[in-house]
Amino acid sequence: MEQSVNLSSLLEAVRNAPDGVTMFLHRKTGEVLRISDDVLRRAQLQAPDARDDEEFRAAADVVAATEDDYLPLPNRLEVDESALMEAFVRELSNPMMRTMLERELTGTGRFRRFQDRVVELGLQEDWNAYRLDGYLEFMRQWCRARSVPYSE
Repeated sequence: MEQSVNLSSLLEAVRNAPDGVTMFLHRKTGEVLRISDDVLRRAQLQAPDARDDEEFRAAADVVAATEDDYLPLPNRLEVDESALMEAFVRELSNPMMRTMLERELTGTGRFRRFQDRVVELGLQEDWNAYRLDGYLEFMRQWCRARSVPYSE
């Protein structure tokens, strides 16, 4: 039987995973494993070295397991933050604010410009809550698509 996972904890694992690290969900226990891509490659090649430790053993377990035992968690970049920004702007009731933010949604540097304008307009708390809801919905859909039971 699979363990129910806490959606917020799962989201934090995804959002806080540094580059060069893959996070895995152990379906049976609900545990999230953090394995560096280098260690995962060594485990795939069955090439231990003198530094082998708990992370290498976990990676070896992931490699040896069936694909249903461990699920790689999505990369934080898989969330379409541009779509979240656009939806947030569409839902603003103030037309002036909506117009100002719409201008920031195109071109290079749009994420930084959008964030700066959100702060300038005093919408940072609203944006952060909206963004968190978007990330949580992404994780709900990810869990449902893989039949992972979750709690909120």
